[in-house]
Amino acid sequence: MDSRKRGNLPGDLLRGPVDPRPTGVFRIAFSLLLMHMVYRYLTLAETFFSDTGVLPRPVMHAFPRPYRVSLLDYVGQTWLVEALLILWLVALACLLLGVKPRLAAMFNYVLIVSFHARNVFILNGADHAMRVMSFWLIFLPLDGALLPGRRPVQVRGYRVPLVLAQLQVALIYLFAGLLKLPGGAWLDGTALAGAFRL
Repeated sequence: MDSRKRGNLPGDLLRGPVDPRPTGVFRIAFSLLLMHMVYRYLTLAETFFSDTGVLPRPVMHAFPRPYRVSLLDYVGQTWLVEALLILWLVALACLLLGVKPRLAAMFNYVLIVSFHARNVFILNGADHAMRVMSFWLIFLPLDGALLPGRRPVQVRGYRVPLVLAQLQVALIYLFAGLLKLPGGAWLDGTALAGAFRL
């Protein structure tokens, strides 16, 4: 079959050559952002994620938590919570440096879901966006994307997760823009006050 015609096949639209550089930049920037978040969690581990903090596990289990799964349901001691956070930082360092990036992305997703499900009262919209993007990160073409000692080459990968991750970011900005369009909260200072409270 002619190679020019093959590019129009549905299989090639789903899976084909992908430029890894944009996903490499995203992997590095997102890893740094997650590392900052995990460092903040580490400084607040006892307060928000341990049994000696504001939400011990017996109290947490009293709240209805449908469809929530957390490794921290089985961990209550502060030192164990801190150990999980340090392991998370190690996984993020591997993701940042491109060492087994897919495995590191999966480990990151399990831990971000676990910590977010452990204490839902400290979450905001940005945390939900980080969790969703952590999910898409697992399926992005991470191999060959700005890895140390390797030249960036096109890799064959699935384009659907890449498009869905891009669509996720676009929808976040679209709906944020639509909410800000009336301008009332910006003109009377409410938006600025809310940002400073966060």
